[in-house]
Parts: sequence; structure tokens; C-alpha cells
Amino acid sequence: FLKFNKKIELNDGSCDIDYIEKKKNFSSPPFQYYSINYYKFKKSLKFESNEVSKKKIKYLLKLQNNDGSYDEWYKNERSYCTSSYSSFLISNFILNNKIEDLNFKNELFKSLGRSFNFLKGKYNYDILNQNLAKLAFLQNYYFLKKKSKYIQLEFDLHFKKINRTILFTNHHEYGGIDLGYLTISIMLLFDILKKNRSKKVQFLFLTLIEYARNLTHGFNFFPSYIFSRSSRIFLISGFYFAYRQNIINKREFSNIFDFYKKNFKKFCLRKDLRYLSFFFSSDHILLHSYDHKKIISNKKKFKKSRNIGLIYLKATNKRLFIYKKNPNLIAFYQKKKLKIILSDTLYFNKKKYLPTILEKINVRKDCINLKINYVKINNYKDFIFNYVNLISFFSKINFINLLINKFSKYLLILRMNKDNRFKVFKKIYKMNKKFIISETIISKKRQIEFKTTNEINYFSPTSFLFKKETLKLKKIDCKKYIKMNKQIIKNTYEF
Repeated sequence: FLKFNKKIELNDGSCDIDYIEKKKNFSSPPFQYYSINYYKFKKSLKFESNEVSKKKIKYLLKLQNNDGSYDEWYKNERSYCTSSYSSFLISNFILNNKIEDLNFKNELFKSLGRSFNFLKGKYNYDILNQNLAKLAFLQNYYFLKKKSKYIQLEFDLHFKKINRTILFTNHHEYGGIDLGYLTISIMLLFDILKKNRSKKVQFLFLTLIEYARNLTHGFNFFPSYIFSRSSRIFLISGFYFAYRQNIINKREFSNIFDFYKKNFKKFCLRKDLRYLSFFFSSDHILLHSYDHKKIISNKKKFKKSRNIGLIYLKATNKRLFIYKKNPNLIAFYQKKKLKIILSDTLYFNKKKYLPTILEKINVRKDCINLKINYVKINNYKDFIFNYVNLISFFSKINFINLLINKFSKYLLILRMNKDNRFKVFKKIYKMNKKFIISETIISKKRQIEFKTTNEINYFSPTSFLFKKETLKLKKIDCKKYIKMNKQIIKNTYEF
């Protein structure tokens, strides 16, 4: 951001470089979040003047739609995500800073009032962290409005829905759990706990820490890419709070912090300003505003995370991880390095397919058997982003916008177009200190080919892989033949 700050300061307050350089027709609110989060530290950081900071924050207020919503990916989107996070961070900003400019303060309060009216009664059943952002906002707004009973009622109703989601399902992120987004949820519950020490909130926080412990095999391994959204986000503030509350020990926190540092550097190397501003700057400010008070009263009360979906094998100095929701991805750990194996993409009639739906699984002590169905990979992401201006135009009408949001989510993320013409059976086992992967691909069509790609079967904006992070297994055997009018391909790999 320092590198681009001169460009940012010369315009009307937008921090979205693509918008400033006229590569798109609107400015996305998450790029403004770092200006709110780092406002308190701007002098010590020698970051920018008070007026420049205010200009950026006022620009965020200008991005709010008349109905109180904010957009994220296109104009007139009315995103629940950015509406929840913007109001949460603005309310945090008011609580954590002494604002002497009364006109500016009034603008902030009016914005929060519009946000409350938009978010009232809304809930996203697919994404837990967005609901927690709304909950954190409602709690802040409750204190800002002098403990209004009306806001308390909305908080209680929203909390009940979140409580049911965490207690009765493992479906936190589009039908599964994602380690990256789980750390965001932990961060948000940490902030809520600083102001609300109720036993119910403590229970939810401890439950999510338990989920994180299981997904990382005791905070020893961090196969972050393989989970339900393949997210590379990983935040630290909630874990630091857990460490200070003696919920996790020093060795565990040291492992978490080592992974966090390496992962944070990767986002910096990519110059990913959207998510550095969106999540990492929010994580930093919550960490710096923590006063180290004892909050958790009973660290043993939480929901145990059974059937979380992570499969684990060990062979001498190697580890292997598979997550049931993403069986096309395998994570290998060796010498403290993570490598990801992506299944080869199947091509037939110029269309692409990936083995992503797990139908059957049998796990024994040293062996895993999988039956996986193929899914057709669509190109809707490219299509939708090519016509984003047209989508923005039609989204001015609210009911059309609701339909576009619904179908975009379905086409980009939720849709699983299973194709029964292709199946794969995998057997993974240990032999002579090595992992052996034996796969049998059965195809009703003969003219198929396979290519190594970095395809995943859904749109995930926080997902990426560097070349050094992928692994190509050594193929030790390959057989092809026709049986009962089906093409059979048998491959054997070792690691």
C-alpha cells in the first residue's frame, strides 16, 4: 500500500488500484479497510496525514448504497459479505478512536444506521464467517446506541442461528469446513469475546479452536489448500488470544505462528492488496487492541469435532492428508514442507472433468480406499467477469439482483454437474517407507486424454498455488485395456 499510496492520495479517496487506473467501473470497499484499521497507528507508522486517512474513510462511506448495503465484485451487487464487514470495522473504528470532528462522527453513525436496516433479519447459511462479522457489528452497535433493547433482540436472534450452525453441522463454508475461513471466524469470535464474556460465546470460540486443532492434527501440520474452499487466508489474532488464555500451549502457538509468518509473506509476494486490506489488516488491529485480560472461565467446555472429514496416513517421515469434500486434492508433508497433488484433468470433446465427488470411502490403519465421481468443469467464471458491466446494469433492479446473486453462487460454487460416464477408484497405502497410490479410471468413452492442470471445480478468490507447492508423483506402472466396452486405465504412483 505504501508503494501505491501516491496514486491513492491523488484521487478522490479510493484505494482500489484497478479502479484508479480505470480497469473497472467501481471501487471495491475491502481496499479501504486498511485505512480504517491502521488509523490509530498512522503517526507511529508515518503512514499518512490525518486528512488523507479521513478522505479514505469518507470514501468508504460514499461507496454505501442507499439501502445501506455495500458492493464487492460488481456495482449494485448489495453484498452481504462486505455489508457485514464494513459495518463491523466502521463500528470498531468509532469504539477504538477518539473522533473530535462531529460532522465526521455523524456521517459514521448515519452509515451504521443504514447498515443495520439492510442487515436486519439477513443470514447466509453457506458462510459462517460472514454471519459472525454481522454479529460483531451488532454487538458494537449495541454499545454505540447505549444498549438498545431493539438491537439486543436482533443480536440474540442472529446468535441463535449461528449457535445452531456450529453445534449441529460441520457445514461452515459451502458444505464443509475450510481452515483459512475458520481462522477468520476464530478472529471474529475473539473480538466478540472481548466485549461479551457470556458462556455461550466462550463455548463457540472453544469449539472452533477444537475444529482447528483437528484440521491441523494438533497444530502440527497445516494442509490449508485441501479444504472446502482451498483458501490460503490464515489469521493469527484468535490463536494468540487462545494462547494467552492457556487454551493452546507455547509449542502449539509457536507452530501456528511459524506457519502464519510464511503464509503472510506469500500474500505479500503476490501483492494481494484486496485480502491484505480485507482480512490481514483487520487481524492486526484486533491483535494490537487486545489488553490480555483473562476472559475464558472454563476451557474444557466445547463440542468435540467428530467426523470432521480429514483423513490422515503416516509413513516414517512422511504424512498424507485428504479432505472428504475435496478428494481430488492430496497434501503431502515431508521435512516440514507441504506439497499438493492435484488430480489430472480429464478431457473429452473439448470439455474438462475432475474427480471431486466422493461416493464411498473405506479407511483402515494403513490403507485408504476411495470411489470418486467426475464433475464437469465450467467456464462460468470467465463468462460472468467478462459481462460484469452488463450484470451491474441489470442489478439496479433489486429482485433481478437477488436472482443474479443466487444463480452466480450456484454456477460458480455450488453446482456439481456429476458425469457417470467417468469414475475413479483409488487405493492409497504404505509400502517400504513409501506411499503407493493405485488408481483405476473407468470410462464409458474411449477418446479421452489427461492433462496436468491447476484446476479446481469452483470459484475461490482466496485460493492460489505456487509452482514449488505442487508435486508430480513418480508413475511406476500404467496399463490400458478395454473390458465390457469400457476403457480401463490403471496407474500406480509412489512417493
